[in-house]
Amino acid sequence: YLSVFTLSFLSCLCGCMFNLVVQMPPFINISAELLTTYWHVVGLHTWIRWRHFMKDPCLVALLQHVRDPDKNSYLDSSVWRNLQREVRMGARVFLVLQIIAIVWGYTIFSVPALQHWVSSQADGSEQ
Repeated sequence: YLSVFTLSFLSCLCGCMFNLVVQMPPFINISAELLTTYWHVVGLHTWIRWRHFMKDPCLVALLQHVRDPDKNSYLDSSVWRNLQREVRMGARVFLVLQIIAIVWGYTIFSVPALQHWVSSQADGSEQ
């Protein structure tokens, strides 16, 4: 999962950087293109920091302490099962929303831009 995510993220970054040079969409706004490319840098930095945070020994110790039934009387087994079920359901909802957003973004931005670029290249006109 980690390698697939990293490769897809970096390929998207490379695609956005390539789009700065080729300028495929019909109406280029260079500041928006630069912001989109820079957003990948921010996203990658956030993802790396989040992974470091999740591997922090203090956080792991805290989570183990919260989950230990001898040290935490608030989370009995039924509460823990309900929490796990709700987190799994939330993850499924977010996965579906992410897939919808990817398909929507691809349909709205990439396909019309590519069609316009291909048709303008075939006509010999340059915009």
